[in-house]
Amino acid sequence: MACHERLATKVRLKRLGLLQEDQCSLYNEAAEDINHLLFSCMITHAIWKSVLEWLELEHVPLQWKEEITWIERHTKGKGFIHSTLKIAIAETVYGVWMYRNSRIFDANALTNHTKIVRNIIDTILYRGWMRTKYRSKLALLMM
Repeated sequence: MACHERLATKVRLKRLGLLQEDQCSLYNEAAEDINHLLFSCMITHAIWKSVLEWLELEHVPLQWKEEITWIERHTKGKGFIHSTLKIAIAETVYGVWMYRNSRIFDANALTNHTKIVRNIIDTILYRGWMRTKYRSKLALLMM
């Protein structure tokens, strides 16, 4: 859904006439479109930065279309970095989306983005650990 820009962001829902307000659900700093929600919001930017640092990758997320191009370039292949980056991207987009939804629909939602990052990293480790040949490299990232 995210790759096709079909996520039900507030900007999209407002354009469809389903919402009146389109402010960011996480920080209320701008309109919640896919670019803002996934990369520009202070909270989600910090989440991406933490995940990328954990992966030991130097990259600053840009806008969605540029990120898709970057993702396509850096995930070609079947090696450890390529596979782990694919998992990390999918889990981070999912984690941000779930965090956003919990902030909207759950009054007791997590407010600390470090817990979200921890959940994302735990899922990356779990999914990567199933590939036996990646275990030693994942173990190094856990240190």
